[in-house]
Amino acid sequence: MTSGMTIGTTQLMSVAKVTISIDKTLVEKVDRLVAANVFPNRSQAIQEAVSEKLGRIDRGIGHEQSGRRPVLILSHEVFNQRSGTVIAVAFASQQQKAGFPLTLELTTTDLAKKAWVKISQIRTLSTKRLGRRIGRVSSEEVEMVIEGLNEIIGR
Repeated sequence: MTSGMTIGTTQLMSVAKVTISIDKTLVEKVDRLVAANVFPNRSQAIQEAVSEKLGRIDRGIGHEQSGRRPVLILSHEVFNQRSGTVIAVAFASQQQKAGFPLTLELTTTDLAKKAWVKISQIRTLSTKRLGRRIGRVSSEEVEMVIEGLNEIIGR
């Protein structure tokens, strides 16, 4: 590892050299940005793109959930495979102030910790974001989540 300075700031940072494979069209876009002096070099362009993307993943706005967290996948496997996305609701590991229909404590799960589903925090996520399966929820609790969603949207 070597030390270096980021362009445009005075903050020192540690730099690690990595080798990655990138789609050819993305490399061409990066090269055009470097040629247009938007970035001084490929490394800086890619570093800033990765940093920005990671910042968006970790950042929530208002009452949005942010960062990586467990989710309950509500969508059918056929939909997930064909669309490359899942429809999911976030989990919380601490008891929530809001009760049903905004949140639901899971009681029939094989999770290691107590968990609450944040029914009002429904999202569409790329299947590429999904990690490993950590447990299962009963069909009755899935129905309660659906009931909560219906109540939230006024059905």
